[in-house]
Amino acid sequence: AGPLAAQAVYKAVMFGAFSTASASLPPLTPTGIGADSPPLTAVAARAYACGVFAGAINSLVVCPVELVRNRLMVQQHHLQHQHQHQQRRGQDASRAPRHRARVFSGALDCVRQTVRNEPGGPLALWKGLGSTAMLVAHC
Repeated sequence: AGPLAAQAVYKAVMFGAFSTASASLPPLTPTGIGADSPPLTAVAARAYACGVFAGAINSLVVCPVELVRNRLMVQQHHLQHQHQHQQRRGQDASRAPRHRARVFSGALDCVRQTVRNEPGGPLALWKGLGSTAMLVAHC
């Protein structure tokens, strides 16, 4: 349910930003003799501009969430790999020394540590904004 709820929020932000951008632009009017609709290039350019704006806003919202999600996933993968390695070597995983303990106890702890320990403070949550923007833009 979590990923589905996150996608609902992301899409709501995307469509809301697109709608806001579209409403803030002047209306397209028909041009030329006998024209009853605006030129297709003007319609496409308007949709593209609104999409760029919506993608940028969505990236600002998504980036901190993606950063935390990725850090927690990497941490979990590392811990599972370490446990499997200890089992293959015949070590009791509960008694074996841990080379790297769990770094984050959860999502809020990840946010707290990122803000506290990384350069930029709260702005550190937007590390990877460029990559996130390209992902959202499907480049």
